[in-house]
Parts: sequence; C-alpha cells; structure tokens
Amino acid sequence: MESAADSNAVGWQAAPSAGADIGIAVMDTGVFRSPPTATGDWHPDLSANVQLIPGQIMDYVSGDLDIDREDSGQRDTNPADPGDGKARSSNFHGTHVAGIAAAVDNTQGVVGVSPGATIYPVRVLGRDGVGSSADLIDALNWAAGRNEIDVINLSLGGLGPSNALKQAIDAAWNGGNGKLIVAAAGNQGTDEPTYPAAYPNVVGVGAVDGGSVRASYSNVGQSVDVVAPGGDASRDANQDGTADVIVSAWGRDDTGSFEPGYAGLQGTSMAAPHVAGVYA
Repeated sequence: MESAADSNAVGWQAAPSAGADIGIAVMDTGVFRSPPTATGDWHPDLSANVQLIPGQIMDYVSGDLDIDREDSGQRDTNPADPGDGKARSSNFHGTHVAGIAAAVDNTQGVVGVSPGATIYPVRVLGRDGVGSSADLIDALNWAAGRNEIDVINLSLGGLGPSNALKQAIDAAWNGGNGKLIVAAAGNQGTDEPTYPAAYPNVVGVGAVDGGSVRASYSNVGQSVDVVAPGGDASRDANQDGTADVIVSAWGRDDTGSFEPGYAGLQGTSMAAPHVAGVYA
C-alpha cells in the first residue's frame, strides 16, 4: 500500500497538530521495549510519543497469562511486551497497533495517523496474545478515571456478551463525556456480533483493502460502525505491485535480544487504530 505519509497527507493538512495533547490508550500486548524491563528503550518509531503514568499499574496481565521478566503473574507498572519466551520471533501485536495510531513523524520507519498524539500502552493480553475479561475490565475501569486518556483502542475481541464488560465500557464512555472507545470488529467474515465491538458505546471497526473494498475476512453487521484500512494480503487492489498489508512498527526477539523492526499485517486489529488516530 502507499506510505502512511502519503495516505494521511490530506488529513494532516486539515489538522496540522495531528493529535497534540490527546492521549490514546492502546490496550493490547504492550509495546516493544529493548530490553522489556523498566529500563529498556521503546521502539524508535514510538519512543517520543510513549508516556507512562508514574506509580500507576499499566500491565494488567495476571496469573498464568503473565510471562514478563519482572515478576511472576503479578500486575505492575511496566507495559512492555515481553515476547512469548520461545525460540522464535514473537508477535508484537500491540506495537504494530500503536504505530498505526501514533508512530512519530521522524526520519525512519512509518508515520502514524496521529503522530502528535500521546500513546499510553496498557498491557491486557499476555501469553499467546490471550487475555482475561477480568484483566480487561480492570484496565478499562482504571482508564475511565484518567484525564490523560481521551481515546481507548481495543484491537481485540472474541469475548461473549458480559454485563461486567458492558458496564466498564459504559463507565468509560460516561454518556459521551468520557473516552471514545474503538474496537476491532473481528476477522471471521461473519455477521455474528463480536464483543466489545458490538456494544452500543463502542465504535466497531471493519476492514477494507487498498481499493476501499471490504476485506474478505472482515466481520459485518452489528459489530461494524465504520470501516478503515485493514489490509488484505491476498489482493493488490490499488495495483501498486505490493500486497495490501498494513506496515507498522514491530520487533524481533528470536536471538534472545530485542531488536526493533517493521512488519506488514492484515486484520480489523489494524483497522481500529486508524480510526483511533483519526479521532485523536
């Protein structure tokens, strides 16, 4: 697909501040840090925009899902993505999502939709990219009370309808006086509702390819309020000679050391932060 700078150029002309003074909470696997400890360096495309809130829990993953290096199954203040602990390159999903929303406009890599926004990484997905509804609910309840956060991005789903989750969403939304909540609609190609995207106070985001055609995997129906670029590796709809994937920040850890990089992915997980960035 065309570069982020090209695709966002018109939007940046209309809003040259590009998210300044707006906080986006990326609730995901955490963000790449090398090493993934409290003293590590964030991904260079994100570093200038990543902000932690001193003394606040921002890694909500607990129990057996938590595999970070700083504690055993405990929540903590460091939302770095610890990788998967295996001899292969991990899935740095949250890093990719954060880069789409608000990668820095610098001389390398990619540029996010809202490069002036502040990224508040909140780790809610742990081992194998799985999270618990209890951890997510607690993270949402925390974010609801933080004035620094304006937009919450949830590139996650697969949960069934839950009164507790809906209450946390509604509290964060606060009748329109709270946070804008954006969620991926899901990649099953179905019209069955998926949560949290299908809740009334969530902007559910479906995916289109480089030709603005619905991606074959994208869910439809109740879970979708808007669509955004999500990529489709099976197509080259804009005929630029490259598969329609979304390139963003990534990392490698298969050698035992954490090295920043970039990767192209597809999914409604990629579409959602485009919308979070536009709101910012």
